Amino acid sequence: DAFLPQAIAEGRMEQATGHLKTLSDLAGKDPAAKLDAARLMMSAGEQALALATLDDAAALPMPAELSVEYAIIAAKALADLDKNQEAADRLDQLLDRVSTDYWRRPEIVRQRLGLVETDDQRERMITLAEKRVKDSPGDANAVIGLADLLVGFERYRSALTKLQDASEAMPESRAIEQATLSLLDRMR
Repeated sequence: DAFLPQAIAEGRMEQATGHLKTLSDLAGKDPAAKLDAARLMMSAGEQALALATLDDAAALPMPAELSVEYAIIAAKALADLDKNQEAADRLDQLLDRVSTDYWRRPEIVRQRLGLVETDDQRERMITLAEKRVKDSPGDANAVIGLADLLVGFERYRSALTKLQDASEAMPESRAIEQATLSLLDRMR
């Protein structure tokens, strides 16, 4: 459909926005189509409309992978709207939902760390992750989450120390072993 790019190029944003709303309505209850419409809205600079579309469709039944994509795109829309704390909260909720070996976790962590604006925020994140580890002894996911955070902040040695300590406390954990080996390989 050539109408939308032409309307945007000509500065007819009211018409473009109307067209985008129609596309969202046409997507009905199809979460994949709603996601496509939201992406198109974001490419047109209509982050608020994209976010509303995503939020409306979030209650629809959808595959887990699509719900992850919804959260990632919604967080991006919020960040584009200068709502960094809301974006961070959504990504934190998403990180709590996905496993430590989930293939998109590094991307989600990078997006989350990109929202950190001050040293205080960074230190608060680390403190919370350390508390999660302390409050959940034997929880490999909490340790790996802390290590991911430390690596994201380029504190490789600290991350390695946390993983090695956890490896001694949980020698049976293959996840800790894999995370340690992966970090050692990365540090070479």
